[in-house]
Amino acid sequence: MKKSALVLFGLGILFALSTSALASDNMKALIDQRCTMCHTSERIYNAPPKSLDQWRETVLMMVVNGAALDNAQMESVAQYLYSLQNK
Repeated sequence: MKKSALVLFGLGILFALSTSALASDNMKALIDQRCTMCHTSERIYNAPPKSLDQWRETVLMMVVNGAALDNAQMESVAQYLYSLQNK
C-alpha cells in the first residue's frame, strides 16, 4: 500500500512539473507571438525587475497600445514575466 501511494505521489509530482513546463512554453509562445511585433525578445526578457502590480500596469499599457490579449492572458503574461525575474 505504501509503495503504490509513493508511486502515485511521484507521478503527481511529475505531472505537476510537466504541466508547469508546458504552461511556461505556452506563455513564451504567446509573448513571442503578441509582443515581439513591437519589442525585441531581448527587451522583453531582460526588462528591469518590476513588482507584479508594475507588470500588470505594463501589460495593460501594451494592450491599450494594441497588443491583442484578453483579460486572462494579460494576467498570465504579467505573472509569467514577474516569475522570470525571480529565477
